[in-house]
Amino acid sequence: MSIKKVHEDLQQIEIKLDLFNQKIDDAYFWELIRSWVYFQILQRKGLHSKAHNTPKKDITFVFKYILNLFRGLFAKNPFFSNQADILFYGHPRRKLMEDGLWWDIYTDPIIEEISESHSYVSLESSFQNKHLSPAKTKKIKYLDILNIISYSLRKLSLIPKTELKREETQLLNQINKELEKNFNIDLGPKLSERVKFILHLRRSRVFLYEKILKRIRPKYVLLVCSYGKENFIEACKNLNITMIELQHGNLDACHIGYHFPKNINTKKMFPDYFLCFGSFWKNQANLPLDESRVIEYGFPFFEKEVDKIRHLTQENKITFISQGTLGEKISKFAVELSKQPGFDYQIIYKLHPGEVPNWKINYPWLINEKIQVIDSDAPPLYQLLATSKFTVGVYSTAIYEAIGLKSNTFLLHFPGIEAMSPLINGNFVEVVTNPEELFLMFSKPARNTDHDNIKNVFFKKPERITELLKKLNVLH
Repeated sequence: MSIKKVHEDLQQIEIKLDLFNQKIDDAYFWELIRSWVYFQILQRKGLHSKAHNTPKKDITFVFKYILNLFRGLFAKNPFFSNQADILFYGHPRRKLMEDGLWWDIYTDPIIEEISESHSYVSLESSFQNKHLSPAKTKKIKYLDILNIISYSLRKLSLIPKTELKREETQLLNQINKELEKNFNIDLGPKLSERVKFILHLRRSRVFLYEKILKRIRPKYVLLVCSYGKENFIEACKNLNITMIELQHGNLDACHIGYHFPKNINTKKMFPDYFLCFGSFWKNQANLPLDESRVIEYGFPFFEKEVDKIRHLTQENKITFISQGTLGEKISKFAVELSKQPGFDYQIIYKLHPGEVPNWKINYPWLINEKIQVIDSDAPPLYQLLATSKFTVGVYSTAIYEAIGLKSNTFLLHFPGIEAMSPLINGNFVEVVTNPEELFLMFSKPARNTDHDNIKNVFFKKPERITELLKKLNVLH
């Protein structure tokens, strides 16, 4: 069973049981557990590993937790924030840049422009139990304190738990039967427990988000990665605050956060507008928005970085793009490639940030003199791609960036490659099944493509965000 087949079959269950319109505890519960159910299926079918490593809960973890708590209580407390025109909810996985600052590559270039004329505040969750600093974002508030208050309220039983009614239990049993019939998996009591947990979490968080929003009183919100932020989005909707999502990665028909059944009323807790990188992305997934609300905007950070590295030339290097869900498979492929007779390329293995903490334990075979493992932000990803003759991956967003940077790009035929069918059908990439085949491909002439035009299709040259928001009638 492929990932695409899992997604299609799950959508059929959603339509059959009308799951997007079913409520438990006055909440559209399905959109809160949909990703969890999907990844349960993929993991039990052996199609995915865990995407990121979970930090060990040792003395260092506890120390960082306490440090974050104190910083959140005082300087970074969102409950004590000033009012602002614009509220950002950025991405905690920042990049260390040449200026010595950790950038949120999705929001900081916009903040640089918009802060000249409008006040702003940015919210940030922790990434692997930490906040990367010094941050480029100046007016930043940490959400650790909200999570701690929410946790305390639940543990002290100050927020009542969700109790399932008989008909709600019957609905969950019906869902489980359909999952068993279609995927041969039995979630059993685990499904009910997940629903009760996620709804209890919602009860303890939505009103806290509302308190922060009432304190800041933003005219609108710009956020990154809407899935997983449904409680925050519900609070914004309760207060009639316009939300705009910035594309942050791949968008495809296998993405559980963005692809929904067509022509039916699906996810309710979704932003009001979606700003995509370029024209290519507009029809790659069925977003729960009217087409007029999906707008080509560009990727300002990518555009800025490309200008810096135009002078670089390609070297005899191959960059592998890893990702946590497939890291074991991709890394073993890279090792086997390095053993091919007559192989004389340098292999660069770029880890996903979520893989970095435990890569030597998870991928010990990569401790290899023939492979250079990149486990930090140096050298920068775009520099690696621009100086590599070849890039190899599966379905990472970096594949599109590599093509835009003129690196000859190959996809490994691993689970999830279905998401890249538009690239494959458009002859932007080659697909390979084994290291021997890939090695032979290196001797073929590079595809003759118009890279500048391709880059603009994937990543439109951004206009000023202030002008775009005025067109949307959300910024005055």
